[in-house]
Amino acid sequence: MTLNRSLVITSLFILCGLSATMSSGQTFATRYASHQELSDPWSLKPWSIDSSSLFLFRSDPGSSQLVSSIVGDPSNSVNAEDLSYGFAYGYQLQLERQLTHRTRFESRYFGTDDWDDRTSQATTPNQFFSPQLVQVGSSAIPRTAGTSIQSRLASKLYSFELNMNHQVTQNIEAIAGFRYVRLKDNLSLNIPDASIPIVGPVPTVAQTEASNDLFGGQIGARARLWGTSRLSLTTDFKGGIYGNGAHQRSSIATQLPLVGNLASTANDFDDTVAFVGEWTLQTNYKLTDRWSVDLGYQLLWIDGVAVGTDQLAASDYKIGNIGPGNGIDSKDHVFYQGILLGIDYTW
Repeated sequence: MTLNRSLVITSLFILCGLSATMSSGQTFATRYASHQELSDPWSLKPWSIDSSSLFLFRSDPGSSQLVSSIVGDPSNSVNAEDLSYGFAYGYQLQLERQLTHRTRFESRYFGTDDWDDRTSQATTPNQFFSPQLVQVGSSAIPRTAGTSIQSRLASKLYSFELNMNHQVTQNIEAIAGFRYVRLKDNLSLNIPDASIPIVGPVPTVAQTEASNDLFGGQIGARARLWGTSRLSLTTDFKGGIYGNGAHQRSSIATQLPLVGNLASTANDFDDTVAFVGEWTLQTNYKLTDRWSVDLGYQLLWIDGVAVGTDQLAASDYKIGNIGPGNGIDSKDHVFYQGILLGIDYTW
């Protein structure tokens, strides 16, 4: 089902991109091969490097109950949608080599590890809530809330790609290449003054780490929509089917009186099929014959991944060697969008 959905999404993504780019009546001419350069092979500037700052917004988590009150008190509940990733700062590096008048090779990297959201929520003491303090399958030791729940949500994203770009018409470049994407989420819930009836205070920390390593091929198109001798506007569409090695590791650790630290854990892997699609719209202004500046908008969609806020509920915990200790949800999706500001140099 995931593979069929990814194939349909990829086909629609590329067809929409080609339709949009072919509708332009402008002549396609990259910044690396002007009319003069096309008539004089020795005038080509074969190398270009682009360094950009990225300001990316990640879509917030979907609704998923992380902590809930057994008696229905919303003050003792934490839902994933109450947390937010917001904006993060990152950077992009792109190196291109003009091979012929129509063909060039590009390598591109971008990434950020700047998403980190922390919140603290006041709770009503002495009310039972779940997930339970210590849980093995369906067996659990109940706990009651303290005065607060402290949450932390963090994420990292890295992408590296190698592409061949070939001018197929006056309007369009075809793109084909390979891409690697790494997505990693961390979630922690700290209940410093949770307690077990009669036993007393038992500080509790629930943590999960979800990572995804995506490898796959991509195809797409690039078009110059408008341009003058100095100013140009281009757009890219790329999409592909990826193999994803998803992994999650979760734990609920408590500090029990006389016993010490006791942890319920889960650890699992899943090899699945994912989709990655990207669209960019970018304007370039030529300062000199060699220097130019960029301003653009980027949209990235990743489907078929494990995200941090889904794993506590997906886990079937164990203590020591007792219990399954597995479970993973690798069927979620994330959106990224933002702006980039960069400078180019050709030689």
